[in-house]
Amino acid sequence: MSTAPLRWRDDAEAGAASSSSSADVAAAPLPASDAATLAAIASVDAACFPNEKGSWAEAFRASARARRATKIVLALEEEEKEEEEAAEEKAAEEKEAGTREDAEEPLTAGVVADPLARTRIVGFAAFASGSMAFDVQRVAVHPSARRRGHATRLLASVLAAARARGAALVRLRVRDAGAEAEAAIGAYLKSGFRFETRGTEGGDGGGGGADGGRARGRVLRDYYGPGEHAREMVAEIERRPK
Repeated sequence: MSTAPLRWRDDAEAGAASSSSSADVAAAPLPASDAATLAAIASVDAACFPNEKGSWAEAFRASARARRATKIVLALEEEEKEEEEAAEEKAAEEKEAGTREDAEEPLTAGVVADPLARTRIVGFAAFASGSMAFDVQRVAVHPSARRRGHATRLLASVLAAARARGAALVRLRVRDAGAEAEAAIGAYLKSGFRFETRGTEGGDGGGGGADGGRARGRVLRDYYGPGEHAREMVAEIERRPK
């Protein structure tokens, strides 16, 4: 099962990325012509946020401006192989009933060699990149593919892209309450994010206190709609010595 995120290479940033390590390759804007990928992203988004009013993914798909400004990292898994195996078994049975010449033909004839041809999109991270800070707009992993490390790898990819770009900070928002929100917060903390405390009473913005950045900080009221509040989290990017 493939679990590594896939990126489209951004030629403007390719010089800062290592072609031998996909974790260092920055994501690029998603082409409007890639309707299948856009539809798959919308499907994952709907499965993750079924009760949200207004679909982020549908708005993203409908807006050429949003697609130009937003970069996407995808999490992929291999498709289930039952159908492929059944097709091969049927082909083998047909060849056994035919001539020896037919039987000697390879069963793999016509199978696409590209390993990505049999993958499905199970998650994505969407972000806007700036010279000083990155803004993560969405992180979503399909419920059927959770607890496999996809969110951690997606976040690592965004942080790697920010580091390659020379950005100092990555920001994101997360819901203030709920079981799924707590799971997301756990993944963000594990990836090096902390709650933004600047602008709150007693907050120094450093995230270096005894709580390790777990103090909930300020609330973004009604961010997701009436009564649906959010908290802001940030990850500071360490500059690697050249």
